Amino acid sequence: MMQIKRFMLLLVSCLLVFWHQTLETNANECIDMDVHAREVVSCCRYETFCSQEADEKCSRETSLHVELNSPNFTVCFIDCAYREMGYITENNKLDVQ
Repeated sequence: MMQIKRFMLLLVSCLLVFWHQTLETNANECIDMDVHAREVVSCCRYETFCSQEADEKCSRETSLHVELNSPNFTVCFIDCAYREMGYITENNKLDVQ
């Protein structure tokens, strides 16, 4: 019985090693980054929705009043950034022109 357990452990270990190498090989064959790097970068790039100045100012101001990892931080940051960029006016009107 003990020999069967050892054999099964050895078999499972071998399978894990070979399976891991197969997955790694398949991932490397999936896309040639030397050829397709520019395409991947352009596909995955997001446009910034606010300026760097607005980002720095609103991050600093919002972090003083709201916990960084809370949903309220995101809402307050976006409100601040849109006001800083002029999309929301003093009287809470939208100005997207």
